[in-house]
Amino acid sequence: MDEQLPDVQASEPDVTVGLNRVGVTGVTKLVELARRDKRPIVLTAEFEVLVDLPSWRKGADMSRNMEVIDEILEDAVSEPTYRVEDVCGEAAERLLDKHEYTSKAEVRMEAEYMIKDRTPESDRPTQATADIIAGATATEDGTREEIGARVTGMTVCPCSQGMMGATAREKLEELGVGEAEVREFLQEGRSRRRATPSAGTPP
Repeated sequence: MDEQLPDVQASEPDVTVGLNRVGVTGVTKLVELARRDKRPIVLTAEFEVLVDLPSWRKGADMSRNMEVIDEILEDAVSEPTYRVEDVCGEAAERLLDKHEYTSKAEVRMEAEYMIKDRTPESDRPTQATADIIAGATATEDGTREEIGARVTGMTVCPCSQGMMGATAREKLEELGVGEAEVREFLQEGRSRRRATPSAGTPP
């Protein structure tokens, strides 16, 4: 007669301390977002999957978390999905159903999205990236979904721009540069500043 292995995860730990965020992070998956009358957007997304662990339980069933993530992302690819937060919300709800012992499940997703644009003054083609951040928390009271973005930008005070332009003009005139060349230099500098963002994350 075969003996079954004990369910160590479900056993009671020696020290009963509850943990509110236990799970896996850094799970990379492709997510396909449908768009009406346009080609779909394919994102390489990184997920983290978390559940709360009650004090009476020794461990969480991480294999179930991976199974749920695989299932929900397969659904997102095979069926039209228009909102990334819906992917997180459905995954969080499935986590809650599959983990009987937990009262809260969280799914977070982050993906880089490439944006094609044109510079405002020189009208040159340019590219920039934005990080799409989505998440959902499922409890017995319902599911809360969130969506946001993180972009790189530059904010420059017009007064500072004016002072720097005046200083540059003064130095160029001291060097004997003609008025036409000075104007061309300052105009090119303004175009470059607008076209090339500087590192920094707005609040």
